[in-house]
Amino acid sequence: MKKTLLIGLIFCVSLSFGKTYKKSESVSAKYESEFIMDDPSNDHVVINGSPTPIAVHTSRDYTFESVLIDSSTNGYGMYSNNTNPLVWVPESGLLAVYRQWAGIDGPSGQLGAAQSVDGSAGSWQVGVGLNYVYPGGATPANPMARYPSAVGTATSNPTPIWNEYTEDGSGGGTNGGRAMYTYDEFGWLGGSYYSPIYDLNTGCQTLPCDPPDLWVSQAQMVDNGSYPVLLAMFGEGLGPDRYWLLRNDYYLFGYLGMAAPYLALDLLNDGLTSGYTGTPEFHVNNNGIGYMVSSSYASDYNTGGSVTHHTLYYKKTDDYGATWESTFSVIADDVLDQALYDSGMLGDSLWELDANNDTVWTELNEAFVGYDYDVKVDDAGGLRILATVVATYTGGDGVYTSVEGCGHYLFYNATPDDPATWTATLVRDMAQSFFFDYTDFSGWQYMYPDMAMSPDGNTIWAVTSVADDTANGTYQDIDIFASRSLDGGVTWEDIGNLTNTASTVTVKNYEMSPHFAPYATAEDAYFIFQMGDWSVNTVGGILFEDYKQRLYVGHLMDDAVGVEKSLMLPGSFELTQNYPNPFNPKAMVEYSIESDGHVSVDLFDLRGSKVMTLVNENKPAGTHDFSINGESLPSGVYFYTMNFAGKSATKKLVLMK
Repeated sequence: MKKTLLIGLIFCVSLSFGKTYKKSESVSAKYESEFIMDDPSNDHVVINGSPTPIAVHTSRDYTFESVLIDSSTNGYGMYSNNTNPLVWVPESGLLAVYRQWAGIDGPSGQLGAAQSVDGSAGSWQVGVGLNYVYPGGATPANPMARYPSAVGTATSNPTPIWNEYTEDGSGGGTNGGRAMYTYDEFGWLGGSYYSPIYDLNTGCQTLPCDPPDLWVSQAQMVDNGSYPVLLAMFGEGLGPDRYWLLRNDYYLFGYLGMAAPYLALDLLNDGLTSGYTGTPEFHVNNNGIGYMVSSSYASDYNTGGSVTHHTLYYKKTDDYGATWESTFSVIADDVLDQALYDSGMLGDSLWELDANNDTVWTELNEAFVGYDYDVKVDDAGGLRILATVVATYTGGDGVYTSVEGCGHYLFYNATPDDPATWTATLVRDMAQSFFFDYTDFSGWQYMYPDMAMSPDGNTIWAVTSVADDTANGTYQDIDIFASRSLDGGVTWEDIGNLTNTASTVTVKNYEMSPHFAPYATAEDAYFIFQMGDWSVNTVGGILFEDYKQRLYVGHLMDDAVGVEKSLMLPGSFELTQNYPNPFNPKAMVEYSIESDGHVSVDLFDLRGSKVMTLVNENKPAGTHDFSINGESLPSGVYFYTMNFAGKSATKKLVLMK
């Protein structure tokens, strides 16, 4: 199949429906890159807490609420589908990491981070300007964080990850990409007291770093039973052919003891094609089993190789990412065709006008797996890949993105060691949205899929931006739509339009770039997204991402379960989080016990010394509450521990005066 970069667009007409299709778009990989930007912007007001949500969507079973947490200089950080700007750790909180608006004279790459116990309005603690001092004490004139991600576990500190676009002499290399991290020294909801910045790349002990120019990361943190393990993937340079995995081999109170960089993907040696390979995505489960996935052509796809489709390649780790298989497995042509074309989910035949304006018959018979995908591995080792799929045909010169069936598909294999057992399910038909053009990329590369999953793999949430409400082929509205599966991805429920903000040609209420926090339950899922402020252009271009962005965190709730979940009934032992948190000077706490008995609750400081006794008496079965008075205590992090009938529970709280 010939692959060329096309200059123009040719339109064709379906034989049966008379629908206009867009034909033969370029199939080369996009790469999100950005250099120094000017900031002709308004003054910044940091939001600690939030105004009214932009939308509250309630259906029979679902409620969606979104909260404005801060503003961002432009949309480039979240424009990449590879980053993970939001993490949710139940019982600990949420962390969002982003490029923060810094005012009319501020830098374009000021790093911000926001934490919340539950994502609700008024609960967000915002950290400002985390990247003004580099490792070693250098102070850049203009901090330039790029492509940040958020990671954390129940046993770790909340940790922002990013690459810094460094100035000359600051170690990044020719293109200035230096991988860095910081962490909240007081843990989750510790008041946004972030540590000094550290290098993720051990090759930065001397400058320039080795490997140099690390850009656009995907990051995850997982507990290996002994300590939290960070995995962060960076491409080397712009439009990279090599990708490095950075991983720690010990952890101490937030500090990451990093191992030497691991060359995870080298197109030259791994048999994939430069210019047509997607950025690798990975996920590692709680047992250390994980997969790294990339879409590509085989290097011999047009010289007699056995795999000629643009398909998915993957390799395995079984030790929390310390080592990986040396060769990729692949979803072969016949397996891909059987999953998509033979099932009837994808495919069409149509008349079209060719370059000579002649009418020709075209039979679409080949799938093209796009460059945007998300990867999750369940606790049993099953691999799920939510990917963009469009149509083409053998010998064609591009892809068709707006025929029925083009969209987001969930690929699943319970035993990935057997590459012949893949299945595919259509999650959302995106043909109408993919018709949308936005100057630099078409809709199929703008409207990427993202998912969150429960560890057992039964519950999967999917989210994307969707272009709708067309008028003469010009899209006037882009909203965020979601779906949910409760059977591992076999069937899907369309939750529908979550944001539902009306737009016109001149009033562009576009919600874009949704990223789920990777963990979810059947009842709750969180994602972050951005909405452009079209009155403030911070870059000078005309693209969506060239404008100031308002950042929102959305919370999807299943009402049918959520009501029951919120009730503490006799028969359960439960200690709730204090409210408010942080507090000054008083807070309330509820607890539940399943039988009559003696209850004790004590307050401890960070050193483990008991500060005061909060409860020490017999209580009947049921729900009770008590107050905490911090008037006589200094600001800081404390813990309260409840003991009842041989059971114990502990919560962390923050006193801020």
